[in-house]
Amino acid sequence: MANKKDLDTYPWTGHAAITGKLKREWQDSDTILAYFARRRGEAILGYNQFVEQGIMQGKRKELVVGGLIRSLWGWP
Repeated sequence: MANKKDLDTYPWTGHAAITGKLKREWQDSDTILAYFARRRGEAILGYNQFVEQGIMQGKRKELVVGGLIRSLWGWP
């Protein structure tokens, strides 16, 4: 994922539903947004800032598949 614009249109995450770009009845976006603000618009802004800050951190090896295995004993 190169940037937030790519994430806005990527179908395999919940991001578009959380930000209101895609409607998914089964996805509980309100619970996620409640971590950022009480009012929906402010919460979406806060969530987007959080996502953008994460993108700026780049790829983190501890969050890549196999990170636990690598941290404990490494790949054979």
